[in-house]
Amino acid sequence: MGEKSSIIDEKRGVNGLLYKALFSFKQNEVQRAFKRAAFRAKILGLTILQAPLEEAIPHGKLLIVIPRKSGSAVKRNRFRRRAKAIFYEEKLYQKPIISILLVYKEAIDFSFDQIKKLMVEKL
Repeated sequence: MGEKSSIIDEKRGVNGLLYKALFSFKQNEVQRAFKRAAFRAKILGLTILQAPLEEAIPHGKLLIVIPRKSGSAVKRNRFRRRAKAIFYEEKLYQKPIISILLVYKEAIDFSFDQIKKLMVEKL
């Protein structure tokens, strides 16, 4: 329990600003990222694209796109929370890229370990 609370405190503290910046995008940033994105991998309902960082951004970012058709809001949010936690805990933000996850119905029920394995290997 102490380990989990320290991660939560870290997200809220000084690094809380970093944590929020890893997953927030302006509309024009999203458009530029998709224009510059290159296909990285497609695995059972999960497509991974990667775009180079802009000079002004000092760390990598993660954009998660999940259509409503993929599942209920609970399932979509669960996948989003898991992917964000993995991106932060595994320090995947240290790579100078914008990673885009396109998640479809087949991938919405992946377990935490399945998502982690895919993200660590492919990002």
